[in-house]
Order: sequence, then structure tokens, then C-alpha cells
Amino acid sequence: FQKNEPKKGSDYLANAQHSTNSFWKTIIMADSNGNSFTCNISLKKKGNRSSDNSEVEDRVLVVLPCAPSLFGPTGLSNLVKNNGLVIEAEIRAPRNADEMGCNFGQPSDAQCGNGKSMAPGIEADGVCASNSTEKQDIESNNGIMQMVKRGECAFVEKIRNQHRQHDCKAVIVVNSERENIFVMSSGILSALEDNDPPEALLPPSVMVSKEDGQQIIDVIREYEAKNELTNSFNDGIFATLEIQPNSNTETHNIQWPVVRSSQGAVQVFASNGWGVQATPQEGKAKGTTEWQMFIFSHDGINTLRNLAEDYIYKD
Repeated sequence: FQKNEPKKGSDYLANAQHSTNSFWKTIIMADSNGNSFTCNISLKKKGNRSSDNSEVEDRVLVVLPCAPSLFGPTGLSNLVKNNGLVIEAEIRAPRNADEMGCNFGQPSDAQCGNGKSMAPGIEADGVCASNSTEKQDIESNNGIMQMVKRGECAFVEKIRNQHRQHDCKAVIVVNSERENIFVMSSGILSALEDNDPPEALLPPSVMVSKEDGQQIIDVIREYEAKNELTNSFNDGIFATLEIQPNSNTETHNIQWPVVRSSQGAVQVFASNGWGVQATPQEGKAKGTTEWQMFIFSHDGINTLRNLAEDYIYKD
């Protein structure tokens, strides 16, 4: 947890799931070569245009932490190669007919055609029905960011299904357990179809907690209800997925806390000049590893710059 100040010009909604006494959750993924990345999902409301057709800044509804998967574009090696990623798209809640994202046998919205999509609650019988909210998918020129729930099939299968059916720009997996989030791995893969993309070409995927995921879904449903009343489908919300380097000491762009990891230690630097270091030690039982925790002080950016130079020297 790291105490952060809201960004200027943004309407951050403080909520019980995301903040406690002004402390905001931060998720950082790091490798043993000194690389670390922060993952966040920003939910935004499209800015209305003024009378002179000039654009108005989009309103940030909430910013929530996420955990990148270990496969596809969000794998650490790909993040390091591409210096992170940023994706923006209209966001969709889990589909009523396939909340888990595991039913590849059902037709996609595009396959239904004529502005129709699968009816909520149907079985995998190929039935298509008019649905005013889900039909927007085929009308979205910027692609969509699809949400699915955890369970029933492997994570990579969920992502692959969303790619095959809806050509998603990104996929968000909502965890099924409270206050628990982890990094998704590819697991055991089912047999690939002829038109399946290799793992490296799958859309980016991340996990959010059950509470944060439900908050996103609630906001989406609220705006969908408003759009139903006004018969408007261009007034929805969209999301920005940002997976960015944790900090840049050369530009003084420090995002606390800073995580530095190597084969010999994991260090977490807080903005108040203190930090925590975890060091692996040989365990008492043969073949086991125990971790020792230390609290240390640091002098901010100078310490981080020295660490960065050490990693460059090692390379």
C-alpha cells in the first residue's frame, strides 16, 4: 500500500475497496534483472463536446490495480522489450450467456448478424436474440476490452476464446475470491484450432480482485441503464489499461513504492525513506528456502540511481 495524491483534473472516487485512510493499493510485477512494472486500469467517462465541437477532457471515474498475466503481451519479457503497454477501448461487463468466457461453442455477436447477439441466460444452442447493450460490440470501431470471471477453464483458454469470438483488444479476469489477486499463468493448454493465434499474439490480459471487478461491473451496468433510457450508445464508458515501468530515475519520474528484485533479494522502497528487503536463505530442512526480512533506510532517488547503474553494469 502506498499513500498517493489524486491527479489534478481527475475525479478519483475514493472507495472502501481501493483506498483506506488515503492509502491506495499498488501492484508491481518485477523480474530478477531489475525490471518492474505497475499495472492500473482507469475507468473513464467520455467527455462531451462543446458547442464549437472542441473536445472536453474525459472524466476519470476510478483507477484500480491489476496483475498482468505471465503469457502473451503482458509476459515480463514482452513488457521489458516494449517498455510496457497502454491500451484504450470500450469496456464490456461479463456476458450474461458466458460469464466465465469458456463457451467457445456459442456464436459471436458478429456471427449472429443483423445487430443481434446471444440472448442472456441461453444454453450453448446457437440461439441469437436482439440485445441492445451487447450489440454495441460490432459497432465499436475502437475494439473492446472484455471482462470475464475466473473459473471453469484455464486462463489462457478464456483469453483465446475472447480473441476468437470478439477480437478483443484486452481481457480482464475478475477473481472469484475476496481480497486475493495473483499473476495468471498459461497452465495446461487444450488442443489449438487451425485459426488459433500463438500465445505471443493473444490480447493482453490482467486480473483484478473480486471487489474491484464488481465495482467496474456496477459502473458499467449503471451507464448501460442510462443509455437504455436515452437510446444512446455513444455515451458509454471506456477503460485504459496501463502497464508501465515502475520508475525512471533519469527523468525523476518516481512512482512509489519502487520495487527492485534480483536473484539475491527483493527490495521495496517507500517514499518516506524506509524500505523492506527480503533475502532467501537455505532452509533448515533439506532442499527448502526460508526468507529473512529486513527494514532499511534510503535517501530516495540517489539510492535508486545507484541501483540502476549496478544493473546496467551487470548487463
